[in-house]
Amino acid sequence: MRFFLIMLGLTILNIGVMSQNSDISNKSDAERIWELAIEAKGGRNRIEKVQNLLVLSSYGEKYGLVELFVLPNKWWRFSNQAEPFGKQVTMNNLEQDLYYISNDSNPTTFIKTEMRGKETLLETQIYFLLETKWIKPIPINFTTEKVRGKLTDVVKTIINDKPVNFFFDKETHLVVKIAYLNDKGKPYSFVTFSDYVLVDGIQIPTKVGYESNSKILINIKFNVDYDKTLFETPPTVAAGPDAWKPKIKF
Repeated sequence: MRFFLIMLGLTILNIGVMSQNSDISNKSDAERIWELAIEAKGGRNRIEKVQNLLVLSSYGEKYGLVELFVLPNKWWRFSNQAEPFGKQVTMNNLEQDLYYISNDSNPTTFIKTEMRGKETLLETQIYFLLETKWIKPIPINFTTEKVRGKLTDVVKTIINDKPVNFFFDKETHLVVKIAYLNDKGKPYSFVTFSDYVLVDGIQIPTKVGYESNSKILINIKFNVDYDKTLFETPPTVAAGPDAWKPKIKF
């Protein structure tokens, strides 16, 4: 009986050691795949030089968005959507605690709102850059899983204490899917990415699918010149989708 208990204890110990070694190996693989993805994206040096993103996107032929993200804490959006939403402009300056919205019903006026845009700013950084100087997902585990019938490298990460999984193409190492997980480790939301193009040396998807809905990105520009007062004064729909552009000085 004593011999049996000793052997049982050694077996449990070996299983624990093997499990620990496996965890270490998986984390190492996760970190390795993440670095391959950063290099495929364009390299950390190039990514960290991005100070702002201008994102133009369309839904079908009539509707779309013009968005300016000034990292890490400013976001302006002009949207033209189907009724009942119509045209709407939103400005969020987290740095100065300024949040405004204006819509078609009163195009020359605005409403002050509570804080918005924090999650959108975070998502934009990981969707199009994977990481920045302000947001760095922490790789903790690695596995493989099929996406649209094709095997991908899955890097499990933690972002602001929340689990987020990145699915990378095994050949290009570009992200094809990002999944958000609940407390039980089950995905509750995901975003897909495809049709990459090179923009200033950075690989950018031109099609982004929010679960069942596709969002076609017409254009993305980095480090654009913009009107600095855009994030100091309340926006109005009447100013139009080009309000972000710098004013011409004579």
